[in-house]
Amino acid sequence: MKRFKGTVIHGDKTGRTIGFPTLNINTDSNFQKRLIDIIHGVYTCQVWHKENMYLGVAHYGPRLVQNEQIPLLEIHLFNFNQVLYDEEVDFKLLDFIRPTMKFENLEAAKKQIQNDAETAKVLLGLKN
Repeated sequence: MKRFKGTVIHGDKTGRTIGFPTLNINTDSNFQKRLIDIIHGVYTCQVWHKENMYLGVAHYGPRLVQNEQIPLLEIHLFNFNQVLYDEEVDFKLLDFIRPTMKFENLEAAKKQIQNDAETAKVLLGLKN
């Protein structure tokens, strides 16, 4: 998949409360045109910001725990602690990990996100 651009926007900060802060991305029109081709789910990803490339795990789709139906792109970057609100980033979705799932509660979602992050690290070569 090609690189896309987006602007980091404020979210509801739920990811922070469970140990997985995310960049919420307001995507550009090129990405939005490709939405029909992009399966809702979890992916490994790369993000570029000011000459630096970061690796992470992304979810694109509705946030079902919060009963939200509008698709959102959220990216958790490994070894990253910067604040990028209102800044533009480039991103690329890489390996598909799993489709979007509905969870009974935030704790169940947290457990799955932990598993997804571990899977992403293995796929990205960050962990054996």
